[in-house]
Amino acid sequence: MKFTLRRNPDSKAQKIPFPAMQIAGLAGAEELVLRAEEGCILLARDTLSTREVVKVIAFLDEIVTSMAEQLAEKSGEIASLQEEDDPLNAFDEEEIDTLEDFGINLEGLRMLLAMEDGRDE
Repeated sequence: MKFTLRRNPDSKAQKIPFPAMQIAGLAGAEELVLRAEEGCILLARDTLSTREVVKVIAFLDEIVTSMAEQLAEKSGEIASLQEEDDPLNAFDEEEIDTLEDFGINLEGLRMLLAMEDGRDE
């Protein structure tokens, strides 16, 4: 189940909704382990049963799949935009191949051309 917490970032008092703790089976737990990474918090008992471990792994896999789909969609969107605005599109493949043969870094060239285009506007 997914809960959306609305909070005041200026407040130091943080609370986890009791219904969320009940659904997770953590409402009666006296000791919990909190793991934090940028943008994420995972709260669990220190030791889980085998059944709980299997369920947590499946739950995390669902979340990872959803996040990967979001990332794939966003990266695809930005890549298609970049392809449209790619300053190297002004040159044909043969010219690009020649530049590569001379050891020109195409990403650097792309940035230089984009900077020039920005100045021209």
